[in-house]
Amino acid sequence: MKEGQMKNRFFADPYKLAAAVGTMAACLLLCLLNLLRGDLWGLLFLIPGLPFLYVAYLYGTVVEVAAEEIRVFRLGRQVRAMPWAEVAEMGVAGMKVFNKNNPDKTGALYIYFSPVELDEEGRFRMALKWPPKEQIYLLYTKERMDYIRPFWFGKVQQYNAGKDLRV
Repeated sequence: MKEGQMKNRFFADPYKLAAAVGTMAACLLLCLLNLLRGDLWGLLFLIPGLPFLYVAYLYGTVVEVAAEEIRVFRLGRQVRAMPWAEVAEMGVAGMKVFNKNNPDKTGALYIYFSPVELDEEGRFRMALKWPPKEQIYLLYTKERMDYIRPFWFGKVQQYNAGKDLRV
């Protein structure tokens, strides 16, 4: 396979996407069952599903990692592209920022690509205001990192990623 043809697509967070879609489906099912019984109050079951629509939108983002660039797709449309030359920092960040300095309590780990270099305070703010707007992100797994790592020649930064994480 030619280098320009290497690419792989990942959901930003398939677990949160599945949970959000499942919750929305349950709310919709409850609504429909109540409407079939003739109970218009069943429409209220749609209300708790609405925030999960936004969660599905955020974490259903598809991140395509290729040899030339990283692309972001939402609802099937490309919304962003970041060539590797524009990536100033790649890292892994844990989302449990208030862990009482216990390195084993990282929370969910995400791989992020930033167009600017971040200092420790910048990484803290990014994790605190998750999901970030400036960075591209996807859930960390060893398989994902193993796929991405050959494209990035710089140091992989770590913020609250635990003491045993190998990148």
